[in-house]
Amino acid sequence: AIHGESRFGLSVSEGATLGTEAKEISSGVSDGNFGLVWSPDGKILFTSQSADGVDLWSIADDGSSPQSLVKGNPVLYEPSVSRDGKYILFVSSSAGLPNVWRSDIDGQNLKQLTSGFEDYNPCSTSDSKQIIFNTWRNGPNQLATMSIDGGEVQILFEHPASGAVVSPDGKLIAYVSQEPAGKSLWAIRALGADENLKTFVPPSTANLVLAWNPDGKSLFYVDTRDGVSDIWSLDIGTGAANSLTVRLLFSL
Repeated sequence: AIHGESRFGLSVSEGATLGTEAKEISSGVSDGNFGLVWSPDGKILFTSQSADGVDLWSIADDGSSPQSLVKGNPVLYEPSVSRDGKYILFVSSSAGLPNVWRSDIDGQNLKQLTSGFEDYNPCSTSDSKQIIFNTWRNGPNQLATMSIDGGEVQILFEHPASGAVVSPDGKLIAYVSQEPAGKSLWAIRALGADENLKTFVPPSTANLVLAWNPDGKSLFYVDTRDGVSDIWSLDIGTGAANSLTVRLLFSL
């Protein structure tokens, strides 16, 4: 797993219990503050602030072979990698509004995929043919999908939602369901289905952003209590939550 420290450097630790034996692999300005993600080839992609804006870098998990991928965006955040490892998806405001962009895995061949409305949080489906993202086309925060090559945007369902992540087997999505009176739930549904399979009430101290465990049986989230943030896992079968880390000041 990867996480950022208080000055937003990157550290890596092995196994399910993190934090105490983490190895620092970068110490740039706000490394990972606007997003970081593993790529299928085992590298870490992360944002880093520079004099020109926000850049996107890759680095090996031992801290070797740092490589600049995308440079000079006024705002660049929420990077993700297509499941086939061919493309990087991210949000950039370089054309005005925050929109979804795509580049090759080496940062070349930038392509703007969405326009005209605010769009956030892109991720690819398991076959890497589609992307799912947040859109403000019909008001704040609905989930939408489109081809990874661009084109027509389709709303997945009408209920306000955000932060979708696709399960490792590609069959489920976990997302934040926005309920009346400002409440939020974590929800899981089959991709393309009309109803949720399960919902969970997040702790009041939790960051609502979710990530799947590679085994597909649990979700990771960040919980901050008394100024200290830890990574927790949520078993989607039982609903049991367990802390995985200790004394992290920035994460996921």
